[in-house]
Amino acid sequence: MLTLKILREQPEFVIERLAVKHFDAKEIVYKIIDIDKQRRSLQGELDSCLAEQKVKAGEIGKLMKEGKEAEAEAAKAVTAELKEKSKELEAKMETCQKEQDSLVVLLPNLPCAQVPEGRRIFSQMTVQENLEMGAYTNSSASPCSKYSSQNSTCKEFDNKRN
Repeated sequence: MLTLKILREQPEFVIERLAVKHFDAKEIVYKIIDIDKQRRSLQGELDSCLAEQKVKAGEIGKLMKEGKEAEAEAAKAVTAELKEKSKELEAKMETCQKEQDSLVVLLPNLPCAQVPEGRRIFSQMTVQENLEMGAYTNSSASPCSKYSSQNSTCKEFDNKRN
């Protein structure tokens, strides 16, 4: 599964690997990265807003103990504004997260690095013949001898293995 970390740190690698599957991921990958930047920025704003709200809430109790009710009421008003702002930021973050999630699921998994693009290697062979070819690891039991009369690639493969 693709993670945001991989998308952020290696976008070109992801795009290149998905191209092997004939999937054009450039637009989606960069849009996901942009949304992630926006979401992270909103998270920073929300964190600072919540921290400020916590400080103000602490001040309210202190002011009430000191008998400074007018200042405490002003601090309560500021706290109410901060709560409203934090709710808005949370809603924006949730929207970004939903949009990001809806785009991430559109990306297929990355193919293994050993997977060639398309049918370049043994293009004349059937799927069954390719599977039989891939099942052998010992050069003495090479399946190419069975197909080498039909396929020049098999002849090259046999020569490289011997």
